[in-house]
Amino acid sequence: VFGPNLQIIALDSGHIVSHSKQTPWLREQFEKNAGVKHHIPVYHVPFWPSHRDFEGGGSVAGREQWMPLFDEFKVPMAFENHDHTFKRTVAIRNGEKNPEGTVYLGDGCMGVGAREIKNGDAWYIEKASSTQHFWVVDVDANGVSCRAIDIEGREFDQWKTGN
Repeated sequence: VFGPNLQIIALDSGHIVSHSKQTPWLREQFEKNAGVKHHIPVYHVPFWPSHRDFEGGGSVAGREQWMPLFDEFKVPMAFENHDHTFKRTVAIRNGEKNPEGTVYLGDGCMGVGAREIKNGDAWYIEKASSTQHFWVVDVDANGVSCRAIDIEGREFDQWKTGN
């Protein structure tokens, strides 16, 4: 926890510990830190992949085990990785597009080669590209804002709470 405005929650998306074994701990973290304004999970295997199979084990387990908690505790955004692409989803709640839902940012593409977008037409993709990038995140009492920066240092996407 970083003061009253930010809790970063690092999760293992099934590499060492299963999703289901971490779910009680995740709930405990949300409940214990209920006064923190913004909870931001980060994990490796995306719930909403831009390159890999939507029905892949880690993706399905994340949607089944952790996404209900993201919905319940109104997580504004989560960082996903593993696909080595740029991705921003629509806001998702209960597995459907919903302006009150979580936006999933990813997919882990700085310092590695970019992969092709295979799921670009999926309903959940707002924007995706084969672009190496990193995210700059600003958090304060009013909200969270994120900027995607490419390897040339150019901002090419942005998102903030309340969009």
